[in-house]
Amino acid sequence: MTAPVLHVISGCPGFQRTLTELAEDRAAELLLYADPDAFGAGHDAHVEPECLVLDVGDPSFESSRAAGRLPESLRNAPPLILAVPFCGGCCLLVADALRCGAELLAKPLNATALSDMVTRAWNVDRRRKTFRTKRDEIARRLGTLTHRERQVLDLVACGYPNKCIAAELELSQKTVEAHRSKVMHKMQARSLAKLIHMLYMLEPGSMDQELIIGSAEQPREAIPPLDMRRWAPANPLLVHAAAANS
Repeated sequence: MTAPVLHVISGCPGFQRTLTELAEDRAAELLLYADPDAFGAGHDAHVEPECLVLDVGDPSFESSRAAGRLPESLRNAPPLILAVPFCGGCCLLVADALRCGAELLAKPLNATALSDMVTRAWNVDRRRKTFRTKRDEIARRLGTLTHRERQVLDLVACGYPNKCIAAELELSQKTVEAHRSKVMHKMQARSLAKLIHMLYMLEPGSMDQELIIGSAEQPREAIPPLDMRRWAPANPLLVHAAAANS
């Protein structure tokens, strides 16, 4: 198993030393950056889980504190952990980072709390990368469908029975059944619920829901089923299919 990656933006020797000790203790690869621009220029996405620790009290974040906004180079970065000084002056920046899913840790750093946060961040990044791999594979499978198969798939996703699909596309019901069988085979879906879930994974924002469902820290029964009503608001079939797959 390859080592996880710990990115750190800070010019403070003491801060860097603390993170260096953590990286050594966790057998992680440590990458240090002097400022957000250096991270943006030098960061390449890793296959291994990553997280990014920001020392927002550092002078390199002065313009970000003044703007009350994370730099653009950090907005699509790996999971963020913000080390926030007690002196304040970072409220707007912290609020913006929270909207991006960051975790907060007060300075001076508590080694145990920092280690726990880094572990959570690596787990989140691992699930994100797993999700993206699955989503890319689903998109590839979708691209193998013919135009007619895509038409059938769209109507199946909206809950149309074969008889209605046949009428809509002016085909025989037997032909629709054949197309539907090919769709299920090409998409490698064992059930309608699985097929609907695959399509949902291609929707914007679906990864956030998947990360909640995949979290070991939240009981699965406490998480609401995927809301498939966005596909066909008045169609109970999709809601039932999504609930069966949750």
